[in-house]
Amino acid sequence: MSEIKIKYYFSKHSPVIFTLSQIEHGALEHCGKKEYGKIVARAQFTGLIDQEGAEIYGGDIVRKDKYEITYKVKHGHYVEDVNGGEYTNDCYGWHVGKNEEFSDWEQLQNSASWRVVGNVTQHPELLEQATCVSN
Repeated sequence: MSEIKIKYYFSKHSPVIFTLSQIEHGALEHCGKKEYGKIVARAQFTGLIDQEGAEIYGGDIVRKDKYEITYKVKHGHYVEDVNGGEYTNDCYGWHVGKNEEFSDWEQLQNSASWRVVGNVTQHPELLEQATCVSN
């Protein structure tokens, strides 16, 4: 099991990553409002690493360069297409969305083939390129 990490986005500071243990021991209390500003978003670590060694977080925008397709990393319910649409599985967990009805979970698990190109908090313009844009 991977370590639980949360990436915090602040209004006046670059993102900061804390482990659950650090949060439980008051790490956020040291992020003063004067220098960090408000928390504007948070994202959980998926436990996966991309092809360049970057950690993949929920809300990241990832691309499989081979196909030049951009996806949003999401957590929650999705329907997995099995065997070319012959049947489907209801699933829950980390996935990348192609659309609301179909997600490519297996490819996200093979994270070495993905590259993080941004995230929805700092690069909202990438959402226009992302195939799945729901929160």
